[in-house]
Amino acid sequence: MPYKTKQVQNMLTKAELEMFSQSRRDAIGEHTRKQLDAKITRTRKMRDKYRDLYQRQMVQTQREEPSKRKKFGGENARTLVKADVMNSVLERFEAQRKKLQAKAERKDKS
Repeated sequence: MPYKTKQVQNMLTKAELEMFSQSRRDAIGEHTRKQLDAKITRTRKMRDKYRDLYQRQMVQTQREEPSKRKKFGGENARTLVKADVMNSVLERFEAQRKKLQAKAERKDKS
């Protein structure tokens, strides 16, 4: 799901929000292949961090007694959304890297 800046602004840290902004259509084309590789590595770590945290939170929630759990069950929703946002950012960076690779390959053939 594509997220808008307003939707994630209050959820992400400053560094995460910067990464999100750099993956947007206007900014992503300005990155070199080396910069994209660095951003992909960093974003993948962020995504994995939130995925793992979500898994740990789910296990912890399931271990708690039912009386201590919230009735709504959405205690971990924010973490899951952050993982999804980072996954979207990662996909945009990877797509841009593929474009740059294809462009470089065409240039080499010429």
